[in-house]
Amino acid sequence: MGGAMAGEPQRAPRRDETPPSIPGYELLGFIGRGSSGAVYRARQQAVDREVAIKILHPHLVRESRVVRRLQREARTTARLAHPHIVSAVDMGEIQGRWWFAMEFVDGPSLAQRLRAEGRLREREALRLFIPLCEALGHLWEHGVVHRDIKPGNILIDKTGGARLADLGLAVAEDDPSITGTGGTLGTPHYISPEQAVDPRRADVKSDIWSFGATLYHAVCGRPPFSGESAAEVLSGVLYAPIPDPGELTPTLSTRLALVLRKCLTRDPTRRYQNPHELLLDLELVRERRTPNVARRLLDPVLRRSDRARRAALYAVGGLLLGLGALVALLPRFLRDERAADPLAAPESGPFEALEELASRRADGLARPAELLGELQEMEPRVPLRQRVRYEQLLREVDTDLRRVVRALRAEVDTEIEADIHAGDLAAGWRRLGDELEARFVRSTGYGLAGLASVGMSLGPWYERLELTLRAATDMAISELTALLLDWRNARLSEVESSLEQQDWERAFAALRLPDSSALMGEAGFKLSLPESSPEGLLNDLSLQFRRRSERLLDDWQSLDHELRDFVATRRATLERQLREGRPRIQAERMLRDDFERELFDRRLSREKMPAGLSRAGLEELESSARALAVLEATFLDEDARADYAEAAELAGDALRCRDYARALALWEEVRERLGGAPPGTSSVRAELTRRAEVGAAEARALDGLLERVGERVRARPPARAVRR
Repeated sequence: MGGAMAGEPQRAPRRDETPPSIPGYELLGFIGRGSSGAVYRARQQAVDREVAIKILHPHLVRESRVVRRLQREARTTARLAHPHIVSAVDMGEIQGRWWFAMEFVDGPSLAQRLRAEGRLREREALRLFIPLCEALGHLWEHGVVHRDIKPGNILIDKTGGARLADLGLAVAEDDPSITGTGGTLGTPHYISPEQAVDPRRADVKSDIWSFGATLYHAVCGRPPFSGESAAEVLSGVLYAPIPDPGELTPTLSTRLALVLRKCLTRDPTRRYQNPHELLLDLELVRERRTPNVARRLLDPVLRRSDRARRAALYAVGGLLLGLGALVALLPRFLRDERAADPLAAPESGPFEALEELASRRADGLARPAELLGELQEMEPRVPLRQRVRYEQLLREVDTDLRRVVRALRAEVDTEIEADIHAGDLAAGWRRLGDELEARFVRSTGYGLAGLASVGMSLGPWYERLELTLRAATDMAISELTALLLDWRNARLSEVESSLEQQDWERAFAALRLPDSSALMGEAGFKLSLPESSPEGLLNDLSLQFRRRSERLLDDWQSLDHELRDFVATRRATLERQLREGRPRIQAERMLRDDFERELFDRRLSREKMPAGLSRAGLEELESSARALAVLEATFLDEDARADYAEAAELAGDALRCRDYARALALWEEVRERLGGAPPGTSSVRAELTRRAEVGAAEARALDGLLERVGERVRARPPARAVRR
């Protein structure tokens, strides 16, 4: 839809297109219908004002590209605040259908005004377009490129003021979907040459061209370029000089004509560089002062005198060519007359070489190019009486050639149209590349240049196909841009979600890009593009992910170094505690427990650490744990030796005093302190444990022997008294 206006002739609403009820708005009537949605007049109940609401068609609710375009239009419009730009009101979704409410302009579009009343007077045009130039400057200051300025997108309100509408194709410099690639064509009559060649190159200078083309239409009554098809219009935009605006409108001032010519200069560097420059010159024109325009930098215009001169040159050239042909053929005619002398030997029968060519043509044994080549070589030898037959055969071969070319063109048109419909744009470009040249050579014997040399130029046809394919490719790239944006946002959201959970492995995995075909498949892109077309998009995406990966790697290395420093600090503390006192602490186990608690406090686990990257914290943990284990074992061995030596000395004293029970208690106590030589015990403690067990066994045996001796002594009868 062009904009929110009343009175613009539009298609009626479809019967199956019942608008949904939007909370807070009362629909008052139907305004118009476009390819993407229908526009209704409505009343915003909260503030009691009239608005226009654009509602997407029901069959487009699943078309993400169309939905994103509506959302982008609403968000871009909402960034702007200018009295000559239709303002945004609200946006939302109801019953699966997106809608966009905007300011309602109760008046016609400039296109309708021009159709009804014809061209504008210069003074009236300046009154309308100077505020529009200010609006264009507001867009430029906010980094927005309109890309579709035309009479249908300029609305005239009840006061006679102009409003710029329909930012459906507009893009902002900070729009995340714009990455240097992708784009959409505007309207052919008003599109700039650089935008026609590559929509991605559209900038403020492209908007200035469209502004100038619209102003040209307003004051001249027609666009600068016209044609029966979009391809003809675009060809004019790219190559043809503009008709002199002063000849189309004799009352137009030279001052405004110069401004129009500067707006419509094909070299963007010679055009107005921004709306402020254009506004200054329009103000000068309104004040009837000379604008700052250098004529020598402007493109030439097409004048009636130029056209008349060109026609005269064509006529004179044709006459000279005819005279030259007569002079060239005169000797041949004289030779033919001498050959036709009755005294000369008469010719018998038809010219055999000519009839042989005719027979080969009838049997389809030669391609048109071969026949034409042989006819051209034969031409000097054709007798005068066979000249009619020769010319007839030449025309027949030429007709055959044209018929084959027409059939092949229709075949290529159908195939490329089918490729575009099937979304196989890569196949379409292949058909238009070297494959096309080979097909024409196989069918006719001529390539494209050869056909042009025999009067069959396929340049315009080829350019039309190229423009069609380029437009389809640009639309596909726009769709791919949007899909890759969604895919990128989903991946980056996964990265942030993973980091919130401290799942670094998953975060790094989300930043690993698949190959280009798999990437486009994951993004939901089902079309086939030439390999070079998405390169810019994929390179931009790869650069974004590489930069994010580098930042993520820096963050991980910082965290990893913190873990390493934590382990080193804790190791030093445990070493000091281990050296300072007895009983010895279990330093290795304490270090590992402290590390696991640190991971838990950071919501991190070993499984969430990135594989294949530096793990300085874990490496420091293992090396520190081994060092503590060795140190702990050394101190335990020293403690064991001291305990054993002390027990051995005390047990020896007890044995010497025949206090075998005490000696046994001492050996069992030291054996218990040594830990009973469990698995993993050092060899020193194992040997000392064994010696303690031997000492305990000896003490136990001696204590038992002493016990048995005592029992025997106690068991003996008391001795009788010896008489003296």
